[in-house]
Amino acid sequence: MTRLDKLIFAAKPSRPKIGGRLLALLFGAAFGGGGVAVLLFTSLFPILDSLDAKHWEQVEATVISSKLDIKSDSDGSSYKPLITYRYLYQGAPYEGNRYDFDDNYSNVGVNSMREIVDSHQRGSSIKVFVNPEQPEESVISTELGGMIFMGIPFSLPFLTVGICGLGYAFLSPRIHKRYLQLEKDIHEKIEHAGLDIRLEDTSKEPGSVTRNYFFPAGLKYVHILSTLALCGFWNGIVAVFIFVMIIMFIDGEGMAWFLFFFLIPFEFFGFLILKSLFHSLSAPEPPGYIIAATVTEKGDGERDFQTEWLLVDDSPVQKMGWQVSHESKVKKKTFKSSFRNIDPVKSLSETEGYSLVTSDELKQGSHTLPIVSDLRERTGIMLHFLWKRRNESSHMMTLEVIPHPNEND
Repeated sequence: MTRLDKLIFAAKPSRPKIGGRLLALLFGAAFGGGGVAVLLFTSLFPILDSLDAKHWEQVEATVISSKLDIKSDSDGSSYKPLITYRYLYQGAPYEGNRYDFDDNYSNVGVNSMREIVDSHQRGSSIKVFVNPEQPEESVISTELGGMIFMGIPFSLPFLTVGICGLGYAFLSPRIHKRYLQLEKDIHEKIEHAGLDIRLEDTSKEPGSVTRNYFFPAGLKYVHILSTLALCGFWNGIVAVFIFVMIIMFIDGEGMAWFLFFFLIPFEFFGFLILKSLFHSLSAPEPPGYIIAATVTEKGDGERDFQTEWLLVDDSPVQKMGWQVSHESKVKKKTFKSSFRNIDPVKSLSETEGYSLVTSDELKQGSHTLPIVSDLRERTGIMLHFLWKRRNESSHMMTLEVIPHPNEND
């Protein structure tokens, strides 16, 4: 199985509906198109124009007028330095009014704008860059201001939503078709192995039997993809405010300190997302086990927990084991996909509920563990998967909470 196949099989995609695809197409096109427009016209084109203008010819110019242009609307006032100047190029007179390639009005950095206007008084002589191919095009400054780069993080949330929406609209049928083929192939391997593993989830259905199956090798990539999308959306928004805060500090605005403290919790959450992303990227890929967990309610707080497993790839597994533990009501809805290094032999021998399989069961097997719980607050079960490949350290991955069957009654 390729990494993409592992991702698809672990994600368990449902059959896409035409209404959902149309809605995803509309949102994806609107947000994606908006993100591309912001990225191009707010950042990329101005940056390229500024770099290109550095190679234009410089000529003397005379300032005709200099003012801080104001644009007001229902959201307040925004500003932009407007400096009009006259110059000669190859004997022909021209007039321009562009200070730099950031043509947007803004209410951030107003003090710096006033300094620009004050330093270009009417009648003063200045140097301007003139486009030799189009002499009517000129600019005073080719420096890249901070506001030009703001379009990059500002576009990230829109691009994230756009990519997800368009991806679902166009790719979901092919992904679901591939998932059904993978499911068929895995079923054949299960039947060939003589196991009773069922590729079905009934964890949200009431009854005395709860089934769930896992494919840990693909959960890593599911976690990476979902965390990457959240990272682009959240940190893109936060980065915009960080840009604004930096410009405020440079401009000496008092609101910068308010924004500094206001952003701390949002920056901390963004840091946690980044940390989770890098942790998932660096985490080892688990062996290709299909793990089926079945919880059977027997009454009076007694339950049987059965685990079945089948190795569907050629991973050189040296040790494999698992642990069952109770999960409290407070944490029962928390999805966990954590990795950490452990010593499976020591852990399984000293910790209650662990089971280390024998060498002849590394490729396939089953095990039933009776569980007795007389505590009402303990209603779910957590499955911890342990493994060790040859020439590697040992690892443990916490899979998911399996709720108590009677919770849905």
